[in-house]
Amino acid sequence: MLTLQAGIEDLQRAKALMSEANDIMNRHASKLKTLEKENAELKDENARLKDELDDLKGNAAGFQPDAYMPLPLDADGKPIHVGDWVYFDGDAEGVYAISWNGAHWEVGLSGYVKPQAPEECRLVPGNIAFDADGIPILKGETVYVDGKPEPFEVTDVFGSDGGYRTVSLKDRAWFICLADAQRLSHKKPEPPDSWEKLEEDVLRGGASSYWQCRIADSCKTCPHGTKLSGRSCWRNRDLDILARAKRLAGVE
Repeated sequence: MLTLQAGIEDLQRAKALMSEANDIMNRHASKLKTLEKENAELKDENARLKDELDDLKGNAAGFQPDAYMPLPLDADGKPIHVGDWVYFDGDAEGVYAISWNGAHWEVGLSGYVKPQAPEECRLVPGNIAFDADGIPILKGETVYVDGKPEPFEVTDVFGSDGGYRTVSLKDRAWFICLADAQRLSHKKPEPPDSWEKLEEDVLRGGASSYWQCRIADSCKTCPHGTKLSGRSCWRNRDLDILARAKRLAGVE
């Protein structure tokens, strides 16, 4: 009798253990399904991120940085960056600043104090030649070669694989010659200094007259101004007058 009772109890315990084991298996099966679902979602997310990474790789094929960073557009709809050269009012000007005034874009140009509207500018082609002073060389302009006073007219500009630029020039007698862009300057060579010239420059008036600044010139880009030289333009004028006088007197 005792043996039968013990067997029944063993069967009941075994049944309870079997039920507990089934519950454990069911719970783990549910967790496994959840993990499989999460794993599939992670695979999809990883694939999406990989596609985004391919798009965001710096300057990769199909990636356009300007599409992610709005910039002012010139008259042809091309983005303008700081450091670019643009045509404005018939002249080539360097872009030294870009700003948003709350309503529209403005660009700071090297030859103007006030910012200008970008749609009134047109980008200078990237293959343009620059003279010894960093000024773009354009067809029809007058330039000077190797610091000599004879003027030449620019008739054409040629490039090369090495990045050099050769400029075709025409003198007053219509003689055509070629010169490397770095040998040219838009600035007319100054005659030798003299006491008479020094007196004439001093009597012009203020610093702006002495340095022959244009009204549209920007003090921010003037080599004689405070921003670039560390001294005011009138102080630089006085020092320049003193240095010229000393050279003319032979007491440098």
